[in-house]
Amino acid sequence: MATEVPARSCHIDHVCGSIRLGRAADFIVLSDKLELEETYLDGVSVYKK
Repeated sequence: MATEVPARSCHIDHVCGSIRLGRAADFIVLSDKLELEETYLDGVSVYKK
């Protein structure tokens, strides 16, 4: 929700800020109730509820 604009403002949008090939793949998956369901670091699931 707040990734691309902050990455652009820090001049690191070529590394992160969007889900694209070659970008850092750190992200979380939330439920409809905004509860943490899963965490990915470097594209690998490191936590799953």
